[in-house]
Amino acid sequence: MTDHWRLLGDVGGTNIRFGLVRDQRSGEACEIQEARSWPSDTFPDFEAALEQYLTTLGDRFHLSSTAVAAAGPAEPGAVALTNRNWIITKSALQRIIRPDIPVRLLNDLEAVAYALPFLPGGAIDWLDDVHPPAVLSGRQVAINVGTGFGSATIIRNRDDWICCPAESGHMQLAIRGNSELALLASLNLEEATVEDVLSGGGVRRLWYAMTSGDRNKYVAGAHCEAAFDLANTDTTTNEVRGQFSAFLARTAANLVLASAAWDGVLLCGSVALAWAQQADRDEFRRLFVGASKMHERLAKTPVGFIRHHCPAFVGLANVRITER
Repeated sequence: MTDHWRLLGDVGGTNIRFGLVRDQRSGEACEIQEARSWPSDTFPDFEAALEQYLTTLGDRFHLSSTAVAAAGPAEPGAVALTNRNWIITKSALQRIIRPDIPVRLLNDLEAVAYALPFLPGGAIDWLDDVHPPAVLSGRQVAINVGTGFGSATIIRNRDDWICCPAESGHMQLAIRGNSELALLASLNLEEATVEDVLSGGGVRRLWYAMTSGDRNKYVAGAHCEAAFDLANTDTTTNEVRGQFSAFLARTAANLVLASAAWDGVLLCGSVALAWAQQADRDEFRRLFVGASKMHERLAKTPVGFIRHHCPAFVGLANVRITER
């Protein structure tokens, strides 16, 4: 009871995770304790999930702050999930825990971005031999491809870091050529967004469109890993992989160009990591670099895959608790 603990929450459309870390100075090594995870469908709302987690803790820990990240845009005092009808508020956290506890609410990719300077060695698998400097001095962008698509940029500000989250999943998808125009038209969407293709549901949608609606070839079920199955080498699978890579490479490059994140792109999320297992990395780099006037800068921009089991927790453990 003499230690002070920060409660961490990572709330997604599919799963909700909680954990504890000793309240610390930013940058210190953090060890997550009392981690719990449940399917989000287990609870009617966030408050029920939080109360369930606190029940598992009993009175063994003194909570001195709390930081919660959720898959939706963060507003002052609240964050609303995009793919679930939940709203998480500072007032609810303080009502359930205690009225005076400091609270920080973040977008989920904002938390991942705050983790980038503090991820332990070996937590990142680099695309190739282009690596960031040992000491980050500029900007990096974190990109999640999972249930949805999101991104956030971390920016060095003297001895601290600031983060700019984005709703990049709702950008219009960049397409090239008549074949891609026809492909997007077959998706029956008035305006195809990035998330319409670069997400779990997007991969299934892309697969179905590229098989001309042949349900004998269509990847069914709740997960898209079949599209990235190493053992599956049929022509359709390879075509879907290649098209997914093209869309992802262009989108990642556009996000770097929009934010000048020359220190690197870090990909995370179940879909991105499944794709990374079989991606043609040389071809991805070629598509990422492209032929624009910035191709030399993009050729020097590192691209990596975050292998840490919960990078959001690392960011939540290190972010400053300013009332938001």
